Amino acid sequence: MRTFSEDPGALLGKYRDQAAHGMTSVGLCGNHGAECAMDGGEVVVNWTGETDLERAMAAYVEAGFTEPVQWLMGRDTFKFAKQFGEPGSDEYAAAYAGVIRGVLARGEQEGWPEIIFQPVDEAFEHRDRFERMIIEMRILQDLGVPVEADGMNGRPAGLDEAFPLIDYFNFHDGPFLTRGVYDTNDWRDFQERVNAAGKSIWFYNVEISCHRPENARFSQGFHLWNTEVQGAFTWSYQSYVPEPYGLNEKRKFVFMHRFPAMGEEPGGPSIGFEALRGGI
Repeated sequence: MRTFSEDPGALLGKYRDQAAHGMTSVGLCGNHGAECAMDGGEVVVNWTGETDLERAMAAYVEAGFTEPVQWLMGRDTFKFAKQFGEPGSDEYAAAYAGVIRGVLARGEQEGWPEIIFQPVDEAFEHRDRFERMIIEMRILQDLGVPVEADGMNGRPAGLDEAFPLIDYFNFHDGPFLTRGVYDTNDWRDFQERVNAAGKSIWFYNVEISCHRPENARFSQGFHLWNTEVQGAFTWSYQSYVPEPYGLNEKRKFVFMHRFPAMGEEPGGPSIGFEALRGGI
């Protein structure tokens, strides 16, 4: 949600820009930002209208998006729940579920679109996160909310265990059960299993560089049509780096689908951003 502008409308501008480039949803990443407390065994979430999640969802609605939002949750729900017990305990589950109920109640009150919850980022590849992801997905499933997981093909061990808990499978790069290894029969078998269960497959980060238009156009166009998956995400719209126009000698990732106006630079869309729209 960080921007290069102090303008309070900068976040809305980001979303409108993405909508104008053919995006139908936004992948949120971060904390809900609300203060939480336990009062008489019930979780109280203090919504102010200015928390991170409230601001993001308000801008999302105002930008005209109506599809569900995929939310990669920050750590504040985890940190709050951990005060009352370790992940896996009844106390942890009750506190965690209480926060989620607070989010759902606020969404109903404000007319937010449905939220698809992703409790942990890339937990298959980063195995120290895997057990907590399973615990939290079970809590979310018990609440009846849709759940997403990403990066299963980084290290696919545990996919069978997690399968019943996942509604949206978000694969890195494309149709690979193991990243970098394409097996047509294995992929088709898995896709049929997902379809039979009424679940969905997405891809993410097929092309992230912002400067390779052919790859960007392919990633959002023919690639999705050919593989018959339901959507694609790209990380990210705009990195926050101090000097987006400076030399990048260490070749660090700089994701800049729209460059900001800075100094003598007028800013504007990258060629990759325009190619994403072309693909769509």
